[in-house]
Order: sequence, then structure tokens, then C-alpha cells
Amino acid sequence: MSNKTRINRCLQGDKIAFREFYDLYSRAMLNASLRIVGNIEEAEDILQESFIISFQKLNEIRSDAEFGGYLKRVVVNRSIDLIRKNKPDFSSLDEVQIAGETENDQDLKYDPAVLTECIAELPSGFRIVLTLYLFENYSHRDIAQFLNISEGTSKSQYNRARHKLAELYHKKTMTHA
Repeated sequence: MSNKTRINRCLQGDKIAFREFYDLYSRAMLNASLRIVGNIEEAEDILQESFIISFQKLNEIRSDAEFGGYLKRVVVNRSIDLIRKNKPDFSSLDEVQIAGETENDQDLKYDPAVLTECIAELPSGFRIVLTLYLFENYSHRDIAQFLNISEGTSKSQYNRARHKLAELYHKKTMTHA
């Protein structure tokens, strides 16, 4: 069934159609928010609020792809709003020890569960920029505007986050090996 059909059913008050939308998008949207905010309870709250906001705008959505895209923008924006309130830590270069590159990142096979743990352990500034750039496909210019930082800070936070993530991943996989 297409989203447009679901949208029409939702606009008619069909609760099953609302549930179908929720089931279709909730996991991916929860993961997107969790990667940004780093806290499951906050991510769950953002998810619920985002669905409510998106359902209120259903009459403005015209195509199948629009609902998912609109919902994702709401989730990301609500997550960023929460981060702004909590003032993320954009550490200076002196404060963070950066791991050196030992292998070509392209050739590595990562365990998604361990990688998720490592991302959650990153300092907030690193985690936010890494998530927005790598997983949500925002440009450094957009990230800088969202977070009220310079584009250069966004780029350096991303590069440092990648190095720190590789260091954390290496430590975790070496202790589990």
C-alpha cells in the first residue's frame, strides 16, 4: 500500500493507518534521534513528538516519499533542538587524544552493535557532528548553521570523531577478541 493511500486513510481517522505509518518508520527514526541525542529516553520522546507533529501536517503531504522525508526532518530538528539546549561539548584539540589511522577505513568490516556502542561513548560534540554528517547526510555548512558553530569546527569535529571512533572500536574489539 502506498503512503498516499495511508495518508488518505489517516485523514479519515483510520487508526490502523496511523499505526502502519508508525510501524513503518519508528525504528529508523528512533535510531536517527538516538545517534544524535545519545539517550534512549530522550530519543523516544522525540520520536513520539515527531510523529504527532507529522500527523498534524498530513493534509499538506502530497506524495509517497514526502511523509518519510518530512518525519525525518522533524526528528532531526527536534533532536538538534534538544542538543542546543544541552550545550554540546566541542572540545579543543588539546583536550582530546586522537588515535592515528592504522588501516584504510574502506577495507574494514565493522560489527554494527559494537560500532553503535562506540558512537554512544563519543563526546557529545563529536557524536552529533558525526551523526549529522555521516548518517543523516547533512553538509558541514548545514551542520554549522544547526549548531551555531563554524564550518571549520564542524569539519574538525567530524575528523576527530572518526579517529576517536576508530580508537574506541579498536579497544572494544581487542578486549572482546
